[in-house]
Amino acid sequence: MTDGPRVVTVRDRLDRVEDPELARSIVELDYVDAIDIDGGRVLVQFTLPTAWCSPAFAWMMAVDA
Repeated sequence: MTDGPRVVTVRDRLDRVEDPELARSIVELDYVDAIDIDGGRVLVQFTLPTAWCSPAFAWMMAVDA
């Protein structure tokens, strides 16, 4: 289930999360593929920029979110 206004709020928060190498928003860089909200649970699906993206950088972005 997706709730429009809440998805916008989550997207706005994700816009503050930066790629550690590029210092640009993961929203601006189109990394965010989907935001699903079901009750109090939020699932954010994102794609890393390259296949060789460091798992540490992926973890940093996920923790910042």
